[in-house]
Amino acid sequence: MKTLTVQIQEGLATAREAEHAVRQLLSLAVEKLPEGRAVAVPGEGCINVNFRTLDLPRLWQAIQERLGLGGGEKPPIARALIVICEGEYGWDDYLLLHHFDEYEIPDALPGA
Repeated sequence: MKTLTVQIQEGLATAREAEHAVRQLLSLAVEKLPEGRAVAVPGEGCINVNFRTLDLPRLWQAIQERLGLGGGEKPPIARALIVICEGEYGWDDYLLLHHFDEYEIPDALPGA
């Protein structure tokens, strides 16, 4: 199983936006990841929602749809998110899938 992490920067989102995103992500895990799991872990200035799954491309597609990250105009929560996942060699070659800083270039997830 691989890990994908959605990190919500608390200083860049309202408490309501962050709570809503966490609820959406955890419900997504229940609905779409029968073989995996997700857990929300508060950090210093952020909340990490960590997913374990066998199918990273399917999970990433579902997250984009659930949080509205795939379309043209993105919701406010997109300005507070960093999404990373393990690469072929675990965290040694992690992939950046989304970053709130528009100057950060996301990686392409193989198979997505």
